Amino acid sequence: MNENRQYAFYGSLRLGMENYKVFEDGLEFLGKAELRGFKLFSLIDYPYAISTENENDCIVVELFKIINITTEESIHQVEMDAGYIFTNIEIAKQKFGIYLFTEIKDENRWVESGDWVVYKSSHAFES
Repeated sequence: MNENRQYAFYGSLRLGMENYKVFEDGLEFLGKAELRGFKLFSLIDYPYAISTENENDCIVVELFKIINITTEESIHQVEMDAGYIFTNIEIAKQKFGIYLFTEIKDENRWVESGDWVVYKSSHAFES
């Protein structure tokens, strides 16, 4: 887990999304950022991102500080149980934790905008 309890979330933990609503009492919103070198894909109900190291690939993340250890441990367990791996990345000279997949599951489910909230709102009736 991240030593400063700072995390970059790109999917269901973003503001207003389903897992955000579950954990919101333990989250402090810090801002929004675009991460270059990452690609976003849909698993229908939730997304996954992979590191591509290609500057043309970009995803939208929201940055949070998790304000208590119980929330941090719960989120970590949910993400690990879903098959993500944890890593730290640097954003604006600060370390943030992020949960990623290591490989593409289905190239056809690429979220071209890189923004899960926008994608989800335009595909709301497909789930």
